[in-house]
Amino acid sequence: MPVNFIPKTKIVLQVGNSVALVNDKTVKLDASPKIVKDRTLVPLRFIAEAFGADVQWNSVFKLVIIKLQDKEIILQIGTSYASVGDKKYILDTAPIIDKGYTMVPIRFIAEALNSSVEWDSTTKTVTIVYPK
Repeated sequence: MPVNFIPKTKIVLQVGNSVALVNDKTVKLDASPKIVKDRTLVPLRFIAEAFGADVQWNSVFKLVIIKLQDKEIILQIGTSYASVGDKKYILDTAPIIDKGYTMVPIRFIAEALNSSVEWDSTTKTVTIVYPK
């Protein structure tokens, strides 16, 4: 096995459901995924920590900092701007705080963390696999 081997993590979430599957094990969520402006928002800390990332919160500037291996992602609540390393991005939906939980657009976060994302519009289910 290579020294830098990273086991795959698969997360399945459903809009409005407070239960997720992580590698086929049921996990209770603090906040259910929701749709805002036609985008699926998910609880950031749950997703990031399931992939082994470190999540930090800066309450003064309302910044969320996600660190995973050599990547650093910075998001600001209520703004549509994000950075991944030294690259800047404009999000089509800003991160929000909902009932005390940071909710982020899943596609951007998953892709920034080198994950694949699949959306099933019939069941309103999102499947994320890290790493791709």
